[in-house]
Amino acid sequence: MWDKLKTYRDDKKGGFAIAFALASTFLLMSAAVAIEFANLESQKQKTQNYADLAALAAANYMSEHISELDSDANFKKYSSEAKKFSTLMIRSYLDNDSFDAAKPTFYFTDTDVKVDLSIRQKTMFMGAFGYKDLEHNVSATANLAVASAKDVDVALIADATGSMATTLTGIQTNMKDFTFDLQTELDKYNVELGTVRVKFFFYRDYMVDNHINWTGRDMDPLPGMEIYGPMYESRFYELPIEKTAMDNYVDFFQAGGGGTFKESGFEAIWHAIKASNWGAGEDTVRSIVLWTDASPRPFGDTEEVFGLTPNETGYWNNAYWDMTMGPTFTALTYEQRQQYMIDNYYPDKAPKSLGSLKGQFEEFHAENANGKPDVNTMAVNIVSDCWGVDPCGEWENVKAWEGVDFFEEATVTSDETYDAIIKQVANTVLTQLAARDLALTH
Repeated sequence: MWDKLKTYRDDKKGGFAIAFALASTFLLMSAAVAIEFANLESQKQKTQNYADLAALAAANYMSEHISELDSDANFKKYSSEAKKFSTLMIRSYLDNDSFDAAKPTFYFTDTDVKVDLSIRQKTMFMGAFGYKDLEHNVSATANLAVASAKDVDVALIADATGSMATTLTGIQTNMKDFTFDLQTELDKYNVELGTVRVKFFFYRDYMVDNHINWTGRDMDPLPGMEIYGPMYESRFYELPIEKTAMDNYVDFFQAGGGGTFKESGFEAIWHAIKASNWGAGEDTVRSIVLWTDASPRPFGDTEEVFGLTPNETGYWNNAYWDMTMGPTFTALTYEQRQQYMIDNYYPDKAPKSLGSLKGQFEEFHAENANGKPDVNTMAVNIVSDCWGVDPCGEWENVKAWEGVDFFEEATVTSDETYDAIIKQVANTVLTQLAARDLALTH
């Protein structure tokens, strides 16, 4: 009997299992708490961003009436209106079901507006340690007569293949009033525009939409080339001073071309972010807006059976290639045609992978975001249903990038296309302005 008791006493296996279970539970709980804490910190930063936006909106509103603030009655009137206007701007955030938010508190002086904002957020795992909810209290101050966007640079990227005719028409028809329409949209938030500059990228497909007379993306529009060329890039047009020159450039193009259901959208983004003529001012807002109905061609993808296979039938027949590329190209095999397109037309310094493009975009976006989350730099619009492809190729990966607003099943009517562009640029202006330190202190 004593031997059995000794054996039971010396048996450590059950004790180890219990100890391991307790340790594992503790480690899992610690990891869960760490993740929850990180989420809570992210929510606090979002709250700070919305306090910034409210302060900027109120300061802008007061600045609009700065010449009338000399009397107590007017000061009280406009500060009350500014408070209502700014609270309405962030109403969607305050009405979030994931936390309880108090109404923002405003403090107005002759020189600035201060906003205090508080939210109370319920916890899950931290409740085990006695923290059933946490309160985030943030403040932002914006200066009067300073908090406004001075310069806006926009790169508008449009897929110009044949199926994009409606979108291209919308851009061509409405861009003539771009500055006026953008200012009208920003008037809702009392943001005054300074210099507005717009440049364009019209892209098709580097593997199939080339031509013997296409010499590069920055070539001048050449009669007879309206539906040819894989990539065109304009200079920045300062509006409204250069409105006529911009209109002439945009109106040149016709929707045409495109081979397979993949086009050179990634290369267009790369050209846009690497452009050397973006405004460099500390308060310059930079926005990229892209419209397409097709998957992007992955970097390194050269397959283009549609059009590169030597044949005597269909649209991409040898007679077509003899006219657009010359008899030398017509005589090449399918594999030789692929290599010819890469060797003669594809940009040598283009990224080799989507990861490389993402890194370059992150650098570009970081200059706009000033270390703040929820700032917009690029809007990607997928028109219609992407030819039945779901998800729409590697656009699905771009969807997750910080600084990208992604819109699928976008409308394709001309007017609504243009209206969406205006709202997306305005949204970029507002989020980047809220991220700038030039008018904010915490």
